[in-house]
Amino acid sequence: MNTYGNLVRGTLLIAGTSIGGGMLALPVLTSQVGFFPSLVIYFMCWLFMMSTGLLFLEVSMWMGKGANIISMAEYTLGKAGKIAAWCLYLFLFYCLTLAYIVGAGNLLAEAVNGAVTDWQAQVLFLLIFAPFVYAGAQLVGRFNVFLMLGLGISYLVFVALGLPYIRTDLLLASNWSKAWTALPITFTAFAYQGTIPTLVEYMKRDVKHTRLAIIIGSFLPLIAYTIWQGLILGIVPIEGPNSLEEAIQAGQNAVQPLKNIMNNSSVYVVGQYFAFFALLTSFFGVTLGL
Repeated sequence: MNTYGNLVRGTLLIAGTSIGGGMLALPVLTSQVGFFPSLVIYFMCWLFMMSTGLLFLEVSMWMGKGANIISMAEYTLGKAGKIAAWCLYLFLFYCLTLAYIVGAGNLLAEAVNGAVTDWQAQVLFLLIFAPFVYAGAQLVGRFNVFLMLGLGISYLVFVALGLPYIRTDLLLASNWSKAWTALPITFTAFAYQGTIPTLVEYMKRDVKHTRLAIIIGSFLPLIAYTIWQGLILGIVPIEGPNSLEEAIQAGQNAVQPLKNIMNNSSVYVVGQYFAFFALLTSFFGVTLGL
């Protein structure tokens, strides 16, 4: 039973790391491509990122206990590879960690109506949640189950609120020539590989169940992104007032134009909850890997 419990928690750790706050912006940044072309891009990126996750698992199993991205790079690519991995890994993961702290801190500051400043809220976020990371993957894995539950509930509420407003004619718009522009943000949306060495130890080097956690955990975001893409592109027009084009120019995510078109303020509240859960699950996944 404990093995299957670890499988569930490992799966949710992978899914939670992939599904970050950027999901709210994903339909906006891929809007010029259209619904069906973006689905093809999503599937290709998922297939590639799932495959690379399994390759990371294979290398992790070659190594002894306590292996990480750096030692894996040294083992496979030599000293030059180790140095390159150090530089790239630290740059990427510190940037991601900073982004999650800033984003979640800003949400906390907004939740308390400005009773604390943004930087104070960011420090408060660290004081509350950083100890979980230092406690290790076992505690984070258990806590992450509840966070993913909150993420799932807020996501389902989003979908329930938006389904009656979907227009099929909006979903038929497409521009295959711009499909390549969706690749960078989509690849990032399926990223989780940095957590693989930690996941291997968390799963007690059980190859079968770790492989299942990677496959299922990376597939869940594909399902979530597909439904979310259909919801946003089926409700919010690409051009015109309250459009996705306006959202791009204003630097907004999909929640603001969705709220304006549906004329429902609860959409924004649900969006804030969703963003917080998404940022926190990603924060745990990235910092554990770091």
